[in-house]
Amino acid sequence: MGDLFYAGVLAYHAQLEGLGGLMAARMGAEYRTNLSVGTYGYQPWVRYVYGMPMALDAGGLHMDLDYVPSHLTQHNGSASQRAQAAQPLGMLKSILENVVPEYQLSTEDEPTEGVSAAAAIAKAQAEGQRVFHVTQDNLNQVMAEISISQASREDIQRAVSQFGYEAIVHEAPITVPGWRGSGYILTNPETGAGSYMIDGGKNGGFLSELNGLLFAGAGEAPDWLKNLIGIIIEFIKGPIGKILEAWDIIQIFQDCGLPEAIAITIGHLIVLAISLIPVIMLGAAGFLVLAFIVLGITSVLANWMKDQNVEFYCES
Repeated sequence: MGDLFYAGVLAYHAQLEGLGGLMAARMGAEYRTNLSVGTYGYQPWVRYVYGMPMALDAGGLHMDLDYVPSHLTQHNGSASQRAQAAQPLGMLKSILENVVPEYQLSTEDEPTEGVSAAAAIAKAQAEGQRVFHVTQDNLNQVMAEISISQASREDIQRAVSQFGYEAIVHEAPITVPGWRGSGYILTNPETGAGSYMIDGGKNGGFLSELNGLLFAGAGEAPDWLKNLIGIIIEFIKGPIGKILEAWDIIQIFQDCGLPEAIAITIGHLIVLAISLIPVIMLGAAGFLVLAFIVLGITSVLANWMKDQNVEFYCES
């Protein structure tokens, strides 16, 4: 998989350098990409309970090239003209963050769809949503008319009101496979530099395509194997996720100086988690046997801890 991600980053920069140079030439300017920093890889969804990560769900590809500085020289141009020339190049950087993963994993029969800030705004506009240009003059009015996440709303308000940035945001969340949210752009009107954001604070693009990632470059897999992978993924996202949550709770408890009675309580938590597994998977008899086995193991563990005078501590 490393080769897949490495090739994607190379493709991103190759297209950015080539298309950026053509766009700059049409505007009477010269364009060069400077040393960049970013990541491209698989990112699972992390589920949190009271701010603590508790379990992982199947996620997707995330291209996060969040620092791609460029050198733009406009011949006989003012600062405002250079800022105007920088904005379409920023849009190009954002679009490539979803286009490159799409090209890597799409086939003629099964095209994939990713999302980036630019793609989200374009998709929202195509769906008939209004797209707002936010400044300090109309900030409060626009905030009352859009329905985006609270984190994105606060990000836009802070950038516009405190730092004098301008924003472009669409009216309501959009949906692509594996992701629902909003895209927005924050730009410095003096320089044209900007941040191209999607919900969750991700400065980049996202593509939900786990099966494509598993089989990319390995030839066409048989349908039965793809179906089996899908079943396994759904199983991991369901009851196994519940068990992982209980196991994470145990790990937290083990870091604290708790009496042996707590270990028995932990056993009960595991039994409760197992009880959430559909009976159709284990059967009623299998569920009862497994539940009593786990409860017995934790009870024995608690007694052993008591006999051995095992002590734990919490790091403050």
